[in-house]
Amino acid sequence: MPESVPAQHPTFIHRLIWWDQRSLTPLSLSLPGLKTDDPALIESCRSLRGFFEELLEDMYQNPEAYYMNPGEYETYLHGRSEIEARRANKKEHNNVRSKCYWSQGFHLRFLYEASRCGEVTGDGLVINGEDYQGVAKQVGKSPYLKDVKVHTRIAALARLGLEVVRDGSNVILSCAKNPAIFLAMMRLSRGGEANKTFGQLNFKCCNFQQIQQMYLPDYPVITHVLEGERAQAADRLNQYAAAYKMAPKPYGVWKVNYTYKGMAVFRFNIAYGAYELYVHFGSDSADLAQFDTILRRQPVDLQNFCLKHTNYCQNCGYCENPAVTGPKYDLFGRQVRTRGFPALRIINPEEEQMTWIEKVIDLRLETIRALKA
Repeated sequence: MPESVPAQHPTFIHRLIWWDQRSLTPLSLSLPGLKTDDPALIESCRSLRGFFEELLEDMYQNPEAYYMNPGEYETYLHGRSEIEARRANKKEHNNVRSKCYWSQGFHLRFLYEASRCGEVTGDGLVINGEDYQGVAKQVGKSPYLKDVKVHTRIAALARLGLEVVRDGSNVILSCAKNPAIFLAMMRLSRGGEANKTFGQLNFKCCNFQQIQQMYLPDYPVITHVLEGERAQAADRLNQYAAAYKMAPKPYGVWKVNYTYKGMAVFRFNIAYGAYELYVHFGSDSADLAQFDTILRRQPVDLQNFCLKHTNYCQNCGYCENPAVTGPKYDLFGRQVRTRGFPALRIINPEEEQMTWIEKVIDLRLETIRALKA
């Protein structure tokens, strides 16, 4: 993840909102995967995505109206980088940063949980009163949200016309401006119940394929957030991998892995629109020793490229014990500390680096073949 807030976003909170905006899957990618002839469902999907887009834009322009405290994190940093602040007091830093995540994500989390419990009627989404109170308690239980009452936070959705009304023993969510949103909202949230890793992500990104199946985001949906040279780099390596019958497999939120003969080759993370690439050197001592043997036979320029872009530990303070730095590994005749298993790490590779990256992938494939022989 990039260390600092991009200049075009005034605060960290704004960057989080922007990323949710950027992550909304285009209808051109999400609707074709929805196998239905139901015009009401299709219209509801279109309306829901439009509603989320409008909601996130209002949040970006008016974060205080949603109780997000923009600028609180920057005030805490007081000119320091994220790494410097985390090194100084990891617990305190993480508490301030976590408050940003929880307050910014609250409203979409509420809509996800509430719509799982409701039934769509002509009035909107009808939820049993006790179930609704359970949802409110659940989404508001984080200690990072205790400074504002949960129903006060929920009421901010009225800015977009979404009202919460008590009707006898039930609670009704209605939206006069976008009355069609609730069918897709209910179906999409229920489709994610069994998908602990991607269920809520698919909901807030409007990945409507989830309505009908256990859906893992596929390559076009994941990478639509990339632009320009970053998208070109991702596509080039995806095509390079396909030549060796390596398919992209999501293994976490905005993370994709490529394997060969059951062993990891390379992966990427595209959170916040950066293309962060890792090409594995090895995942244990035998694996790494084999890679090291092969690397020593390569031209000096390729050796230097690997060593220059190894994922060296930066003592960023992320580890549980701030006094602990990355693990030691033997690489090319010396001990190095790395961030996890040793790998080539490049963020937003440039055109002139791509051929070198492909050569490192080739070295990894050669390592795996030797180990599997």
